[in-house]
Amino acid sequence: MTNVKCFGETTGAVNLTVTGGTAPYTYLWSNGATTEDLVNVIAGVYTVTISDASLCTTTATGTVTEPAELIATAGSNGPVCEGIELSLTGGPDGMVTYSWTGPDGFISSLQNPVVSSAATQIMSGLYILNITDGNGCTSSASVDVIVNEIPVVTFAQTNIICGGTSTGAIDITVSGGSGPFVYLWTGSVTDTAVEDQVNIPAGSYTVTVTDANSCTSALSSIVITELPSLSGSITSQTNVTVAGGNDGSVTVDGSGGTPPYMYRLDAGPMQASGAFSNLTAGPYTVTVQDANLCEYPVNVIITQPGFPLSGKVTSQTEVLCYGDATGSVTVTGIEGEEPYEYNIDGGAFQPTGTFNLLTAGPHIVTIRDALLNTFNVDVLIAGPSFPLIITITQNDIICAGGNTGSASAIAAGGTEPYSYSWNTTPVQTGPDAIGLIAGTYTVTVTDANGCVTSAEVTITEPEQMAVAILKNDVLCNGDENGSAAASVQGGTGPYTYLWNTTPVRTTPTIDNLAPGTYSVTVTDANGCTATGNVTIGEPAPLTVSATATDALCPDTDEGGIELLINGGVQPYSITWSNPGGSSAQKITGLRPGTYTVVVSDANGCRASTSADVGYEGSYGCLTIPDIITPNGDGHNDEWIIRNIDIYPEAEVLIYTRWGRLVYRTKNISENPWNGQYRNSGDMMPTDSYHYILHLNDGSKPKSGVISVIR
Repeated sequence: MTNVKCFGETTGAVNLTVTGGTAPYTYLWSNGATTEDLVNVIAGVYTVTISDASLCTTTATGTVTEPAELIATAGSNGPVCEGIELSLTGGPDGMVTYSWTGPDGFISSLQNPVVSSAATQIMSGLYILNITDGNGCTSSASVDVIVNEIPVVTFAQTNIICGGTSTGAIDITVSGGSGPFVYLWTGSVTDTAVEDQVNIPAGSYTVTVTDANSCTSALSSIVITELPSLSGSITSQTNVTVAGGNDGSVTVDGSGGTPPYMYRLDAGPMQASGAFSNLTAGPYTVTVQDANLCEYPVNVIITQPGFPLSGKVTSQTEVLCYGDATGSVTVTGIEGEEPYEYNIDGGAFQPTGTFNLLTAGPHIVTIRDALLNTFNVDVLIAGPSFPLIITITQNDIICAGGNTGSASAIAAGGTEPYSYSWNTTPVQTGPDAIGLIAGTYTVTVTDANGCVTSAEVTITEPEQMAVAILKNDVLCNGDENGSAAASVQGGTGPYTYLWNTTPVRTTPTIDNLAPGTYSVTVTDANGCTATGNVTIGEPAPLTVSATATDALCPDTDEGGIELLINGGVQPYSITWSNPGGSSAQKITGLRPGTYTVVVSDANGCRASTSADVGYEGSYGCLTIPDIITPNGDGHNDEWIIRNIDIYPEAEVLIYTRWGRLVYRTKNISENPWNGQYRNSGDMMPTDSYHYILHLNDGSKPKSGVISVIR
C-alpha cells in the first residue's frame, strides 16, 4: 500500500501480488478498475476480486490512508499604532517552512516574526503566510493588519511677565491620528483633562494625547518661564510722635520685576518717588508698579503713642473634605484702642472676629482698632492636601452579549482608608468589579472623613457579529459553477472563515459550487463566532419541444412550428437554422421540410430540437393543364401535371370522346403524354380528349377534358 501524501490528493497506490491458482488472472476492484495494480487513487478502502483461468476467485482488501488536512493560521497583535512593533503569529507548529509576505516587499521565514518599527516602517495591509510540512504539503492563511497614525502634537506658550502670578498659558494643536482626543496633563494644573491650559504658574508641564485608536503622543518639559517677581520694602518710616498728629512718613523702594518703578499711596496718583509724608496714624498701602505694569502692595502702619495692638486665635475648626468650605476661626483683639474690627484675607471689616465657611489653607485675620492701628493674626485651617479622586481602568467585553467585562478603581487624595461600592447587582464592595455585561457603572468611594466621590465607567462590547452571504446560483441545471461570498459585521477583526465544504475552505469567497446548502463559521480576533447559511440553487432543466403544422402541398407554405420552452432562466433567445435568422417562438409560412432550432436562456444554457413540416396532399395540390400543343416547338408539347410526383401510385388513362383508350401510364411524372397514340409515334388529331386520374390513395378518381391543338 502506498498512502496518500497530502490530504485530498490522488497519490495513493496499491501493488497486488497473486500466487497460486491458474494464470492468467482477471481483476475487479471496488472502484471499477480491472488492472492488477491501482495507481493515483484517493484515500479509502479498496477490495479486489481475483479470478483465475479456472474461474476460481478470491478477494483481498487494503486501506490507503492520508494525513489530516493541513490548515494554516495567521494572526497579529494589530491594529497597532505607528512606532509600535508588529507581532505576527503563524501556525500550526512544527512546519518545515514558514514563508510570510506582506506590504512594501515584507518577507520573513520565521513562524512568528516581529516587525520592529526601528528596523522598517510597518505598513497596513494583508500579510500572507504559506507553510510546508514534512510531506511537502502546503497551506496558506492571511491576516489583515491596520497600522494607525499617531497624533502629532505642537504647542504655543505664553510666559509670565509678572513674577509670582498664574498668568501663563499653553495652547495645544493636534494633527493626524483619529479624534476625539483625550488629554492628560502633569504639572501645576487644576484640570488635567482639558486641551489647553490657562492661568497656570511658572513651571514644567507635560501633556499626553491619546486618540480614538489608543495611539498616544507626548510633549514633555514645556517650561513656562516668569520674569523676576516684583517686590517692595519699607526703607524708612517715621511714626506720629503725638497722638492725633500728622508728622508720620514712609519711604518704599521697589525691587525685582522690570525697572523703572512708580509708586502710589492708597488710591492716589502714581509718582516716581516712593517717599510719602504728612501722614496720620493708621494703615496705608503703597503700591509699587514696574515697567510691565506689574504691581506689588506694601502695607504700612503709622502708629502713634499708646499700648500696641495684638490679637490671638481663640478657636478654629478644620476642613474634612478637600475643596469644602467648612472651616471656621475666631480671633480676639488685645490692647490697642477699642472697639476692634476684623477682616480675613483682605475682605471687608466686621465687628466680630468669627469667620465661617473657610477653605483649608493659610488665612490672615487683620484686627483694626479705633486708631486704625492693625495687627495680623496668621491662621492655618487644616484639611486634606489633595482632592479625593478615582482613576478607573477597564476591560471591555470580548464577545457581544457576554459578561466578561471588568473595571478597577484606584482612589487617591482625601484621607485614607477608602471604602468602595459599585452599583452592580449584587453590589460589589472592593476596588474591582468583575463579571460585567455591557453598560455604564458607577463606583462610589468614601474616605476616612466620610468624604464621598464617584466616577463612571462604560463597559463596551463589540457589535453583534452577523454574517451576510451573497451568492451566485448555478447557471445551468447540473453545473457546478455556483459561488458564495461571506461578509461580516460586528465583532473584532481580523476574521477567519471555515466552510462546510469538502475539502474545507477558509476564504471569504468560495466558488465552483454544486447546488445545495452551505454554512460558514466566522471567528473574530477574540474567538467569537457567528454562522451564516446559504443555499445555492439551480434552474430547472432547459427543455424545448416543437409541434409542427403541415403544409397543404409540397410547394406551398401553409406549414408552421410552435415551440414549448420550459425551465432555464428567461428571457430566452431562439435561433432557427432555417428560415435563417428567425427568433420567433412560433413561425409560420413554412414549406414542407426539417427545421432545427437552438434555444438559449439568460444564463447561456442551451437546448435544441428539430421538427418536420409535412404536407397534407389532395387533388388541390395538382395543377392539371387542359390544353397541349404538341407541335415540337418546345413549348407546351407535353401534358405535365404539377405535383403529381407526390402520388407515386397515381395512374392516368386518356380516352377519345368515343371512349377509345389512347394513353395509359402509372408514371406520369416520368412519362407525360405528348399527344401520341400510346407513344407509338402516331399523333392524335386536334380534338378534345377525356382523362381519368386515379391517385390510388383511397380518394375518388378525378376526370376532366384535355384539348390537343396542332
